[in-house]
Amino acid sequence: MSDARPVVVVGSGPAGVSVAWPLVEAGLPVLMLDAGAEAGPSRVAADRSSLASLRTDFGTGRSWRHLIGPTLSGLRNVGYASPKLRTSAAPGFGEDYAVALGLDASGFRAVGAFSPGGLSAVWGAVVCAFQGEELDPRIDAGALDESYRRVAARIGINGSDDDPLADYLGRGLPLQPPLPVSSAAAALLAKKGPGGDGLTVGRLRTAILTRDLGDRNACDLGRACMWGCGVGAIYNSADELPALWGRDNFTLRWRAEVVAVESDGSGPVLRLRDGEKVAARAVILAAGVLSTTRLVLAARGGGQSVPLLNNPAVSFALLSPSRLGRPLAAVGHGAAQLGFRQIVAGKGELFGMLYDADTMSAVDIMSHMPFSRPGAAAVARRLLPAVMLGLGYLPGAYSRNRVTLAADGGLKIEGETSADCAATMAAAGKALRRSMARLGAHMLPGSFRPYPPGAEVHYAGTLARPEDSTADGAIVGLPGVVVADASVIGRLPAKTHTFTAMANADRIGRLWAARLSGV
Repeated sequence: MSDARPVVVVGSGPAGVSVAWPLVEAGLPVLMLDAGAEAGPSRVAADRSSLASLRTDFGTGRSWRHLIGPTLSGLRNVGYASPKLRTSAAPGFGEDYAVALGLDASGFRAVGAFSPGGLSAVWGAVVCAFQGEELDPRIDAGALDESYRRVAARIGINGSDDDPLADYLGRGLPLQPPLPVSSAAAALLAKKGPGGDGLTVGRLRTAILTRDLGDRNACDLGRACMWGCGVGAIYNSADELPALWGRDNFTLRWRAEVVAVESDGSGPVLRLRDGEKVAARAVILAAGVLSTTRLVLAARGGGQSVPLLNNPAVSFALLSPSRLGRPLAAVGHGAAQLGFRQIVAGKGELFGMLYDADTMSAVDIMSHMPFSRPGAAAVARRLLPAVMLGLGYLPGAYSRNRVTLAADGGLKIEGETSADCAATMAAAGKALRRSMARLGAHMLPGSFRPYPPGAEVHYAGTLARPEDSTADGAIVGLPGVVVADASVIGRLPAKTHTFTAMANADRIGRLWAARLSGV
């Protein structure tokens, strides 16, 4: 392979940016290709009002434009989606992605996007480190620990090591001071003492700044996190792109959708949607699990089928009667307030997070009430301060999804869970209902609702088998092609996995930076 060719990174999401940094810092020429359209800063206008102000500002039109959008996107029906996708994603979100990949999904909700920063534009920013048996045994734990620390320092993570969840979430990371929790969350924490019921409740680690970092500002406590951060406090990999642009050896091209990985005998070549071909010294795919998987399967040819891990997910609502009728909070943050870990005897665990209901779309909550719209609105005003919404995840071992490359080059996904998944989820719900009642938070009847496979994203593992890739991300049978996203992570515990995908991408980037530099 010619040294004149650049190292090409496909994708500007969290894994793409994380793998690019070590390559750029090593002085290698790096070209990043992204299928999305060039955009300005990911944040909304920095002078936008707080969520409380927007709710009461009816004279200027700012409130409805910000909360439901000029195209009324906040009123669209995407009932299967989690809160962070429901409020953040634009109308038509992911439609071009599904068409481009030729997605044919059965029993599976496939989520993806062609946009700067990928899905980090709508992620929940929850940060967890995989440990011990949670780790893919092929990954060097020591190298990954170093990458966890490097990524944490780069993106900014708030949290505390003096917390019941600290051991579970991972110690040894550089942390900014924790965000203040809401009064509803504080009430739960005050009662979190040992109960012998397998529940641990504590503060989360989130990639939300409490101190300024670079050109990103600390959280302004306006509670509008789910509707768009105005100060860049919530990490979005698109916000790192200007710093990469500032390096002489880094180039970024937008609207450069890669449709095939080929070879010209001297090295890998990428074919773009418009027919252009880009020769590379090495290709590092970080386009998201579904996109990356399609490119690799197509390059290898044949009607191949690979497993696809994802976390079976559930949502639920908790009511604290003592908080009924309290005023809506005006100050605080609007992302996940607390984390929980519910051990299910003989069946593993359910990990998740709790959000204040009044930071979400009231339309969603009202739609589940057995009242007329005016009646539901009246009830919601009194109910929201007393309700927390939860998202929970089982380990990926409970998923049984398959991805197949179709004859026409599209991607067929068949979604399924393990035979014991439904029973495990039901047992987890029963245990969590009892545990939360001990803390004065009562699960609303009928609110514990599992999502269809795929709806909460959390995809991994399609290319993690030894016959597919090596421990350094190299794809077997495709010289010069490396995968750096979650496709090469072979274990998916109940924890959220984006932080681990970023750390693993950094690890892979450092390995290949050394090799390609001849170090």
